[in-house]
Amino acid sequence: MQKYEFETERLEIRLIKYEDKELFTNLYCDPKTMKKIASPFTEEQANKCFDKVMKMKGAGIPKQLMWVVILKDSDEKIGIQSLTFNVDVDINVAEVGIMLNRSSHGKSIPEEAVLGLLHLGFEKLNLNAIYAKCSSTNFSTLRVIRKLGFKKDTSEVSDRESYVIKSI
Repeated sequence: MQKYEFETERLEIRLIKYEDKELFTNLYCDPKTMKKIASPFTEEQANKCFDKVMKMKGAGIPKQLMWVVILKDSDEKIGIQSLTFNVDVDINVAEVGIMLNRSSHGKSIPEEAVLGLLHLGFEKLNLNAIYAKCSSTNFSTLRVIRKLGFKKDTSEVSDRESYVIKSI
């Protein structure tokens, strides 16, 4: 699993571990973090979701890979990001997701973390396309994905905006 871990200028990004459960739960239960994503989870829901993520991590062909985003200069865990695969349709396509704690907002961390994940996805995982989906009112996420070169995907009808990138 070492090949799935990477660094950027300011970030260490490693696969999620059992010791990251508190970070995961805090993010999924925080109403402000979840505001533009979904309803916040209860602690029980977050714990079940975490257990599911950890179970998928050990699967042969995982449906999702999840990483913890850590600031190099302080070793502070500031968020999680993931690639979710629709293995029944196309193993070479994934959807990116990221959630960061509120203290890391406004510091260009999502751009740096997702760009690192795009490099991993295209260069090491040989993905053909990576999607990003979000609410049309999630202006922060829309700004990040557009800045990274994602283009609007009009082939999918959904209640969320869909963007795709096919190379970097």
